Amino acid sequence: MSRPDRVLDLLDFLRASDPMPVAQIATALRVSRRTILRDLALLRDRGWPIRAEPGPGGGVLLDRDRGAAAVHLTIDEIASL
Repeated sequence: MSRPDRVLDLLDFLRASDPMPVAQIATALRVSRRTILRDLALLRDRGWPIRAEPGPGGGVLLDRDRGAAAVHLTIDEIASL
């Protein structure tokens, strides 16, 4: 699997799950823990809101409270911009 495909799979995995330990993500995607850490760093560098929650029940997750949100403007609002 190429790196771009793997990173897209990682994003899909993060979108669909609750916080999950890096080791568990690595097992699910059949790569090493270190590979997941590199891919997570790449996504963070590209602006994806990825964070980690420490402790039992914690793990890596895509922060759904941050990031781009859809903005719906009327034609008049668009024209005034």
